[in-house]
Amino acid sequence: MNTNSIEWIAPEHLRVEKTADWYWAVGIISVSLAIIALVMSNPLFAVLVIIAAVTLSMFASKKPDDIAVRLDPHGVTIGKFHFAHPDIETFWVETRHIVPVLIIKPKKLHAPLQTAHIPELDPAEIRSFLLVHLKEEELHEPMSQKIMEYLGF
Repeated sequence: MNTNSIEWIAPEHLRVEKTADWYWAVGIISVSLAIIALVMSNPLFAVLVIIAAVTLSMFASKKPDDIAVRLDPHGVTIGKFHFAHPDIETFWVETRHIVPVLIIKPKKLHAPLQTAHIPELDPAEIRSFLLVHLKEEELHEPMSQKIMEYLGF
């Protein structure tokens, strides 16, 4: 590893293997909603529910892509997004998860928090490297991401 940069490959999100029961539950719930929509004379919503259930099942069975993460003196790159140090407000290395997570808060007003899992490196080393360039502030993963991980995405 170069002392001027830290690089690793991380999954886009943590994969939770779904059982047949999970797919059955999605199917039963979506068919029930579609039947209720048809009873209430709303066939368009019924079709939408079925399409959403099929899409959800396809997305759930897809393996997450790997993304490259790079920290260097110029900035932080997570996948295809590069953030120069002046464009980053704060960072946080969350170690209370099964897999530690790097969380970056860009200075742009409408930019979402950026996260990257740290599967094999020492989180303290990443924290030390970033402290040289950035301010540290406790950040938490977005609620939408927590809900998606809870549901197995």
